[in-house]
Amino acid sequence: MSEKFLKHFCRFITNEELDNEDVITFFDIVQSIVHTKLVTAFDDEAGEVVNVEVIGYKNEDENIYEVVLEEDITVEDGDKIALQLDNEFDFEFEFEASTEA
Repeated sequence: MSEKFLKHFCRFITNEELDNEDVITFFDIVQSIVHTKLVTAFDDEAGEVVNVEVIGYKNEDENIYEVVLEEDITVEDGDKIALQLDNEFDFEFEFEASTEA
């Protein structure tokens, strides 16, 4: 029997559309705290391992930016990320993350 697939993530949700610099800032904050949990992917052409950084998509009026992780983060790490995001961005947003039970 195979294990059930679970998606582990850090997600930044806002009505604002982030520019490239803001997306990089979001990724850098997540990476600075949970760098060992970032997921990797494979480049089809070269067959090399590459980092998957931020996935962006829209859901109705919300812009969602997501970093996919290999495993859940701790609640403490989530709090650290949320605090740094709050210090960096001066508009309303939500931060979600899959955390260890």
